[in-house]
Formats: sequence, structure tokens, C-alpha cells
Amino acid sequence: MAKAVNQLRERVPGYDATGYRQLFWRYRPVAEELVDAHWERVLAVAGGLAAPGRLTGEQASDLAGLPNPPEPAAPHD
Repeated sequence: MAKAVNQLRERVPGYDATGYRQLFWRYRPVAEELVDAHWERVLAVAGGLAAPGRLTGEQASDLAGLPNPPEPAAPHD
């Protein structure tokens, strides 16, 4: 839970510690459902990582059978 809360802090600013824990518990079931629904893809990517320990986004998307969309354009100041 601590790792997930730290990720939330980085990505969703503005909450106190209790707020981040509440977000974690609110969205955890959905995250678990997504992992369960795509477990075969998770295993495919994990297998690809086993030997080299690193994959490009394109390699991971190929293994998972998913598209690898381009990076979003940087905002202009």
C-alpha cells in the first residue's frame, strides 16, 4: 500500500495522508480486476523481461498484444 500511496502522491497532488489512503482503497478493487482480466498479458510481458530484464515500450506492447501509442506532445509555454 505504501508504494501505491507514494505513486498517488506523485501523480495526484493535493491530498493529505488520509486522502491518499482513501484513494488507494477506493480504486484497488478496479485495479485488481484489470490485472485479473489481463493476467495472460502480464505473464507474456514478464516472460519477455525474464532474460534481458528490460523491454522497450514497443517490445512490451508486442508481447501483450496491445497498441503502443505515441508519447503525448509536450505542452507549449
